[in-house]
Amino acid sequence: MRCEDYLAREHAERGLPATSLRVSHTIGPFSPLVSREPIFFARLERGRPILVPGEGFPFVHLVHVADVARLMVSVAGNPRAIGQVYNVAGLEITSILGCIRLMARAVGVQPNVVHVPLDVARTLRRPLLHWGEALLGGSVYSVEKAVTELGWRPEFGLEDGYRDSYAWFAGEGRGLYQYDFAFDEEVMARARDLTEWSPVDPEGSPA
Repeated sequence: MRCEDYLAREHAERGLPATSLRVSHTIGPFSPLVSREPIFFARLERGRPILVPGEGFPFVHLVHVADVARLMVSVAGNPRAIGQVYNVAGLEITSILGCIRLMARAVGVQPNVVHVPLDVARTLRRPLLHWGEALLGGSVYSVEKAVTELGWRPEFGLEDGYRDSYAWFAGEGRGLYQYDFAFDEEVMARARDLTEWSPVDPEGSPA
C-alpha cells in the first residue's frame, strides 16, 4: 500500500502517469516459489499427505498469470487507466480444499488430505499453506472496474488454470525446484503424538 500511496501522490502532485494493480493470488506456469503449485504437484505425484488447517473451508480468489499479463497490456498506453487502481482477479472462487482437489484433478490422482485442527495449526512454527486465508478467512475482489473500463476479461477458469500450470510442471518445470518435506514430517509426527487429533472430512465430522 505504501507504493500505491506514493504513486497516487506523485500522480496528484506532479502528473505522473501511474496505474496501480491489486493482484490476487496467482496460479500458472513458471512459479518463482516452490511453495505454490510446485510443492502441491510434487506431493500429489508422490502420494504424500497434504496438510490443511481445519476443514479447508476458507475461500481464495485466484487469477491466472496470463490473465494478469493481458490486463497489464491493456493498461499500457491507455490514457483512461492513468491515475486509476484496478483489482486483478479471476471470475471464480473456491475453497482451499477446492484448490487442492482441482490440483489433484489436474495431476490425475486423489488427494491425501490431512486436516489439522486450527488450534494446532496456529501454534506451528510456520504456516502449513501459503494462503493466509487458511487461518484468517477469505476475501473476494470485484473486477468490474477493469472489465468495464479496460475491456478486460479473464480467460482462464480455475480448472483450466490448474491444468495449464500442471502441464508446464510435468513438461519442463518439475526439475527446476528443490522439494523439502521435512516440515510435513514434523507436523505428522506431532499428529501421531496427539491422540485427540483425528482428521475430519469436508463436512467437519470425524473421518
